[in-house]
Amino acid sequence: MRIEHRINEFQVAAAVVSAGDCVALMPRYTSDLSSHPGLVLRPLAHPGVGRYIDCLARPETLERVTVQTVLAEVRNITTSLTEHPAEG
Repeated sequence: MRIEHRINEFQVAAAVVSAGDCVALMPRYTSDLSSHPGLVLRPLAHPGVGRYIDCLARPETLERVTVQTVLAEVRNITTSLTEHPAEG
């Protein structure tokens, strides 16, 4: 499989899949496909997928101690999760 595009909005991803010859990875319990009745969700046994967390901020905002503290905590949490993944 080849990744051609990343879409962060699940309704947009569903519309793209519905209109074309492609698939999308979507969360099982939070994806509402009611506006796309021709689509189905299929579980993956061992998806081996991750998640990207983006931080969008102005450069001057990133200099604030409070923002640096929050970003450091996000890094700590994600590092601990990747070092000790939950059993699934």
